[in-house]
Parts: sequence; structure tokens; C-alpha cells
Amino acid sequence: MAKLVILKFDGGSFQDGFKITLRIGEEGEPLTTEIPGKLPPNSALPQNYQRWQSDFSELDKCLRGRRGNSGVIYPQQILEQCQQSATAFIKHFKNWLNSPDKALQNLREKLYQKLG
Repeated sequence: MAKLVILKFDGGSFQDGFKITLRIGEEGEPLTTEIPGKLPPNSALPQNYQRWQSDFSELDKCLRGRRGNSGVIYPQQILEQCQQSATAFIKHFKNWLNSPDKALQNLREKLYQKLG
């Protein structure tokens, strides 16, 4: 049977950090483990996401044959910019989840113990 892992955000912000609860159980069964924790502040993450979202919107407009903000359509250039902003967002997000913050390290250690 597969493990089910849920990350519940219990409030907070990118400026102050987020209180979280990690819930673990077996698929189809009640969740048996709850581990409280905290994600550290990360005020740059929303900006990274908005940049990727904007670039993706421009790509969508280009692919649908509409003019984007630039006025001139260069599909390859827009595609490359979208890929770069997506890569930057993913990297920033992973760095946030792998933060050396002590509370987050404890949560990861408990997760690894539960999942083997």
C-alpha cells in the first residue's frame, strides 16, 4: 500500500514564515502521524513565481497568435525566457524546502524516519 503525505499550511506569510503540519499515513487509511514544523521566511519566492507566471502568459499569447507586451513576437525567445524563469522558480522553491533552518531539519528527519 502506498504512503500518503500531506503538507498542511497552518498560517503565516512569506515574510514571517509558515506554520505547517506534516501528515503521514497509508493510502485509504486514516492519517496516523502528524508532525508540526515551520517553513522559514522567503520573501523572494512570490516574485520568482510571478515572473514565471508572467513569462508563461506571454508564451501563451504568442502560441495563440496574439501580440504580447513586447509588441513583436519571437516565439523561441519567449519560450527560452519562460524556461529560464520556471527553472529559477523551481530552484528557489527547492532551496526553500531544503533550508538549513533547525525546525525544518527536524521535520525532514522525522519524515525520512517515517518513510524509510
